[in-house]
Amino acid sequence: MHLYDISDGIRAVQEAMEHDEENPEAWQQALTDLEGEFEDKATGIGLLLVEWELEAKTIQAEAQRLSSRASAITNRHGRLKDYLLTEMQKAGIPKIKSPLVTLGIQNSTPSVVIPDITALPSNFVRVTLRMGKVDVPEDLVGCIVSEEPEKAAIGLLLKDGATVPGATLHQGQHLRVR
Repeated sequence: MHLYDISDGIRAVQEAMEHDEENPEAWQQALTDLEGEFEDKATGIGLLLVEWELEAKTIQAEAQRLSSRASAITNRHGRLKDYLLTEMQKAGIPKIKSPLVTLGIQNSTPSVVIPDITALPSNFVRVTLRMGKVDVPEDLVGCIVSEEPEKAAIGLLLKDGATVPGATLHQGQHLRVR
């Protein structure tokens, strides 16, 4: 019998007890039996809930352990890859081809380097403002929360050969493993 069947039965017996006063002992026995059955089912459900909670905690702990392990392996991977790239660059060996793996030094996408944002012309700086929506003050300088360079626009200019004060283009390299 399901728990909802037992609780419906308890309600039915309680209602019957209110209307039938001739057999109070029989109704009381039926109620006691149903309540015992209900408690047994509820205890079983409670034990299952405890088991699931413990299982979930165990799985979460294992997931955290595996995540930490994955981070450590990822860090080792990055350090070893950087080490190999550096040594291949020092030795002047741009490519290694073997039956199992191919290693090659490859140019990365050029990146914009801006050591000091204050050296940039103001038309290449994007600002974030913090102010009330309703009252926009005339002097917004006091509302500046952050500044960040327009790297995409600066990068396009630098790639075309233009000069932007305070910005340079850096051509890095990375190791490609196939």
